[in-house]
Amino acid sequence: MDNSKKRIINAQQHNCAHCGTKGANYGDAIFIIIDESPKKQLGVLRIKCSCCGQTSTHIIKNLCQGCRDFFYRGSSEYQSNFYVNGTYFYITDDVKNLDENIIMSIPTPTFVIDSGIPSKLRNLLIEAGKCVKENALTGASACVRKAIYEFLLMEKAEGRNYDEKIKSIKSKWHHLEEYLDVLRGIKGVVSDQVHEDSFEAFTSEQIKSYVDILEEIFREIYVIPQKRQERKTAIFEAFNATKKDKEAKQDAD
Repeated sequence: MDNSKKRIINAQQHNCAHCGTKGANYGDAIFIIIDESPKKQLGVLRIKCSCCGQTSTHIIKNLCQGCRDFFYRGSSEYQSNFYVNGTYFYITDDVKNLDENIIMSIPTPTFVIDSGIPSKLRNLLIEAGKCVKENALTGASACVRKAIYEFLLMEKAEGRNYDEKIKSIKSKWHHLEEYLDVLRGIKGVVSDQVHEDSFEAFTSEQIKSYVDILEEIFREIYVIPQKRQERKTAIFEAFNATKKDKEAKQDAD
C-alpha cells in the first residue's frame, strides 16, 4: 500500500487524520487488548500527533501471540518495530503491514480517498474499504455498485442499459477508456432492485481493484481539471499583477 494512504506508516510515523500532515511523528502511544469474543482479541492503539497534538484511535485485528498492553511517552526509538522498556514489541506478526489490519479508525481519515473527489462518491469508496476490513463483502459490493450508479447519474449517462450508459461516458472521457471498459464487466449496477437470488458479492480482491479504478476515474474527472484550473487562475493573476505594476511604473515615468 502507498504510504500516503496508510494511517499508521511505522512505529514512529502516521498520516494524521486531524491536521492532514503526511508522515508526521507521533507519541504518547497507548495500546490495550480487548476481548471481542472468548476466542478473539482486538487491539486498541491510541496515538498523539506531534504536529497538531490531537489523538487518533485505531482498532487492530490479527494480533501476534506475544501481544500485550503498553504505554510510553514520546516516540518509539525504531521505525520498523515498537520499542518499549528496552525490548522490541510487535502488535502484529508483520509490523510493515500493520495498517492493513486496522478495521476502524477514529476519526476516519479522508486521505484514504482523494479529498477532492465529491463527497457522495468518496464516502461510498471509504465505506467499501471499511466493509472489506470487516469481511462484509456483500455490503462492500453494494457500496461499489452504488458509487458507479451515482457516478453515472452525476455524469448524466445516457442509454437503455448499463453498457450503453458506460459507452456514453466513454465518448466524453477518451483517455479513461481502459478504466471504463473494466466497469462494463460489473453487472446489475443500475437495476432498480437487487434481488437476493441475483446479487453476488465481489471478492475482497475484486473490491480493492474496483475501488482503485473508481478513484482513478474520479480523480481524472473531478480533481485534476479543478487543480489545473486553479493553477491557471493563479498564473494569470500573477501575470496580470506584474503587468499592472509595470504599466503603473511606466505611467509614473
